[in-house]
Amino acid sequence: MLSITTNEFTKLANYIKSNYGINLKEEKQTLVIGRLYKVLEEKNSKTSQNTMTTYSRT
Repeated sequence: MLSITTNEFTKLANYIKSNYGINLKEEKQTLVIGRLYKVLEEKNSKTSQNTMTTYSRT
């Protein structure tokens, strides 16, 4: 199963809040990982770092 660091989750949560106005608390990390895993499977990405780098550029 996919895992992300607390720092990666914080960056992702900040990105989502600034772009979509959704405030993700730390308790939602498991939910986010589950959703992120589905995206990674669809994109055939090998690591969460590749995805985090890709989405942080947008």
